[in-house]
Amino acid sequence: MMKYKKPLKKKETNKIDEELAFKLQSEEEEQARIVPELVKESSKKAKAEMAQESSSKRARKELEQEVAKKQKMKDDKEKEDLKQRFEIIQDDEVAIDAIPLATKHAPIVNFQIQ
Repeated sequence: MMKYKKPLKKKETNKIDEELAFKLQSEEEEQARIVPELVKESSKKAKAEMAQESSSKRARKELEQEVAKKQKMKDDKEKEDLKQRFEIIQDDEVAIDAIPLATKHAPIVNFQIQ
């Protein structure tokens, strides 16, 4: 068996409507109060993230500059070392007694014509 509900009277429906309106209004006021706080928190987080990102970029750039500087110093040291070695080689005057093979004549021993 099915039970039918009685239709609500006008006063009862008005009372229910007022209660719902009051609930909705209080929820809207709560959201209006919370949203600015959330916006402030998210903007603070965003600023902190941006600051951290910029500091990490700066740190990465400084590190790259430092590595480049060390590499340049290493290259300069190698250049100086090579120049010094080259100068040592040029300063050494080595006399080499070399006789060209084309001009050396072999001595003829016991030459006989037959």
